[in-house]
Amino acid sequence: MERSYRVSEKWRCALVMAAIFALALLMRLYYVLHALGVIPIQGDAVQYFAYAWNLAHHGVFSMAHPGADVVVADSFRDPGYPLMLASLMLAIPDQGIWFGVVLLVQAALGAFTVLLAMLAGRTWLSLPALAGGGILMAVWPHSIAITSNVLSETLTAFLVTASVATLTAACRTTGPRAYAWTAAAGLLFAATALTNAVFAPVGPVVAIVLYFMQGKSSRTWAIMLACTLLPLMAWQIRAATLPSADSSSHRATMNFVQGSWPIYHDAYMLYSVGDPRGQAVLDAINVEYRTMLESPSKGLAMISRRMAQSPGTYMAWYAAKPWILWSWRIRLGNKDIYVFPVQRSPFQTDAAWRVVIAVCSAINPLVFVLAIGGIVATIRERRSIAAVVIAVVLLFCTAIYTVLQSEPRYGIPLRPCEFLMAATAISHGYSLFRKRSSGLAKSVTKFSFRK
Repeated sequence: MERSYRVSEKWRCALVMAAIFALALLMRLYYVLHALGVIPIQGDAVQYFAYAWNLAHHGVFSMAHPGADVVVADSFRDPGYPLMLASLMLAIPDQGIWFGVVLLVQAALGAFTVLLAMLAGRTWLSLPALAGGGILMAVWPHSIAITSNVLSETLTAFLVTASVATLTAACRTTGPRAYAWTAAAGLLFAATALTNAVFAPVGPVVAIVLYFMQGKSSRTWAIMLACTLLPLMAWQIRAATLPSADSSSHRATMNFVQGSWPIYHDAYMLYSVGDPRGQAVLDAINVEYRTMLESPSKGLAMISRRMAQSPGTYMAWYAAKPWILWSWRIRLGNKDIYVFPVQRSPFQTDAAWRVVIAVCSAINPLVFVLAIGGIVATIRERRSIAAVVIAVVLLFCTAIYTVLQSEPRYGIPLRPCEFLMAATAISHGYSLFRKRSSGLAKSVTKFSFRK
């Protein structure tokens, strides 16, 4: 149900949200200032840095090694995050200072993500439920630790949450203001997709769902659809004109093939420590990937033959992938919540932070179950447009990651949406309990009166 607060409640809500925002900001700032990584830029961060360097110094979007004689444009990675890094690089030429500023900016983006999620959630959640979900967003270890890595998850989380919050505002207004808010939401969904291509279908799907669900004019959702699709189409046209073979479609194919192997994560970790068993599995995966690029039909036939040898194993694997996305330990990482190795982390050294990570890891399965309950309740009742949008985003993105690679790191941008759905389940359960208790009390009263 869409919720409206009285004046006094609005002030209390504003104070609660401000306090939680401050908590989120302070924890992230403390983390990036005190955590110490072994190597600041490694793995995927090397490519992001290369893209940012070439954008800043050559005006070319390319993952060619910085300082390379030939810089060839490509579209293997999405442009959103490298563009942010390049903007900071142009403003701060000193690389050491630049890296520190990147982490501070990401800490701020993480805190604003929490605030935006609460602004969306207050339209249907009670203040206690909103506060509970907000506190989880503020202290969740994955969301804090990722801010110290030069990776796109923090920016993606901010953009997808800003998209939902802006669309929530659009749904609560009419006339020209609604058109403006809807256009802004469409552009933010496009920016999200240009930061993480997995989100490319999300904006159009949300626009179509709301067209059939809400009573606004078709022009409103046509504006959103156009603002979402036009930037993506422009980027695809650019990609089609490039001589480089590296493209985001190749990366999606790679993720699809890798995600079809239940032992891929373990094999990669073995490979990273020089174990030949890991290399053998990765070589087999690479054969399928190359075959898919040369002939999708032959590649799919090769994958189908492999799966047919043990269908039960693969059925169980794909059934487990949604949970893997929302599970705790990052599989392609370095122990627990860390993508890259760390020498020192507040979650390891500070007693209060150790309590936080212990509690969060213990309740993570419960949050997952509650989020499912919140999604079911939201879709069944459809009383809140904002809640429906969040449920659609969660379901659609989980389905995409189930088909491709499923890994807790990829779920980090969607954690605020998960917590809002978990809070929805608790709020819905409490409302049902009160109704049934009230009905039981009335029945008892009537029975006593008749007696």
